[in-house]
Amino acid sequence: MLRALVELGCARDAEEIHAGARRYAPGMGRVTVYRMLDVMQAEGLVQQLHFGGGRSRYELARTGSGHHHHLICQQCGVVAVLDGCLLGSIDGTRLPSGIHVVGHRLELVGICAPCQKRVGEPRLPGAA
Repeated sequence: MLRALVELGCARDAEEIHAGARRYAPGMGRVTVYRMLDVMQAEGLVQQLHFGGGRSRYELARTGSGHHHHLICQQCGVVAVLDGCLLGSIDGTRLPSGIHVVGHRLELVGICAPCQKRVGEPRLPGAA
């Protein structure tokens, strides 16, 4: 299953991971995939992502230069990776509220190019 996660890349759901893992272990069931994802998450090997739509996604945990953010199309749900970090060195800072930041995740929501062709340019909320 680890090989499937590496090959599939970022932000994949359990069904995609199951299909990828079955290439290497044809008898692997869905329940096994969910159990292994739970164990891998508890061990810090995998992180679970929630982008809405009632479906969790998973990816290998990354640190240092592998840190990245996600762009989610609100029309079709495709997830793209934004390499690098838009927030710079916020980790380790103390906010005015007194919270000490130990990590962060950033999700940008928009409309991908194929959906823009289909539905038109996105409009910002409140724009006339």
